[in-house]
Amino acid sequence: MKPGIIAATVGIIAGAAIILFTKAKKGLSMSDDGSSDDKNGGSDGSIGLGINKKDLPLPDCSTKFTATKKGSSRQDSKIRLIVIHSTEGGTAAGAAGWFANDASGGSAHIVVDDKECYRTLPDSLIPWGAKGGRANEDGLHIEFTGYAKWTRDEWMNHLAEIKKGAAVISNWCKKYNIPIEFLDSEEIAKLGNNAHGITTHHELTKAFKIAGGHTDPGKGFPMDVLFDEMGADYKPNPYV
Repeated sequence: MKPGIIAATVGIIAGAAIILFTKAKKGLSMSDDGSSDDKNGGSDGSIGLGINKKDLPLPDCSTKFTATKKGSSRQDSKIRLIVIHSTEGGTAAGAAGWFANDASGGSAHIVVDDKECYRTLPDSLIPWGAKGGRANEDGLHIEFTGYAKWTRDEWMNHLAEIKKGAAVISNWCKKYNIPIEFLDSEEIAKLGNNAHGITTHHELTKAFKIAGGHTDPGKGFPMDVLFDEMGADYKPNPYV
């Protein structure tokens, strides 16, 4: 084969390899309204994409209720935390409806239970979810229907909502390049505004020493099951 032909062939193969590599880096992400779209990973290496081993179908989240307590809008690049809560009530509709009440003292982006999912705020708006650092300004907040006092067995009776929440969190991690890694209070206190990952309302309370703070979602919450649903390893900490 002539040198010119060889060079051209090598060029074509190299170009095809680059195209395949670029396509492979794309992942499924979630829009504010709960829909999915293709989105490239971040320029910093897409740490969230690298450890997310499952593509989980998103639940159909109703926008029937809109939370009244909310802050200003923010840029996607500011989002670095996912905060898990428990509603301390019996249904997702009840919690979402309460967030829509002017008397409510807080809000979250998503509320799930075994049967339903509600989006009460778009990701672009700051919620009134948890005190401590920039947990609201930089965080996405999800409420699991249940009680902080529940045992592991009681939570496991609601595996459907654990799976539903896992799908929401997994897709958030993909969209906003958040690693599927649990952050305990010590890590949050140490890393401060550089902390990226998943945590709970209780861990924030401990990290920032908030008097009379929250304990949700409780010691019985099956964090290992949630992480397993997302295809990620969960490293237990002294709290969970």
